[in-house]
Amino acid sequence: KEAHILSTLAAACAETGDFPEAIRWSTEAVAVGNSEIDEQLAKELKSYEAGKPWREKQAVSAENNEEKSSPQPDVQPDDSEKESPAEQNDQATSASD
Repeated sequence: KEAHILSTLAAACAETGDFPEAIRWSTEAVAVGNSEIDEQLAKELKSYEAGKPWREKQAVSAENNEEKSSPQPDVQPDDSEKESPAEQNDQATSASD
């Protein structure tokens, strides 16, 4: 078993909303991890325990990103679970009816 493979399985479970399984596989990844990725694995596990999926940030080349901002960490918890503006508008419209 390799930690990065178990981590990927945990991420897939979290993406489908199966956080108990994500926690299970992430815990196993932490147990078999190595010093190079232990910190990231622990952060991923905490994210799943908080009910949030974890996604790796994709590198964007300077050519494709003219508005270059300050460097961001390579990976971070995903906040895509928030409502989109369209969903917020739908709720506001239905509340005013």
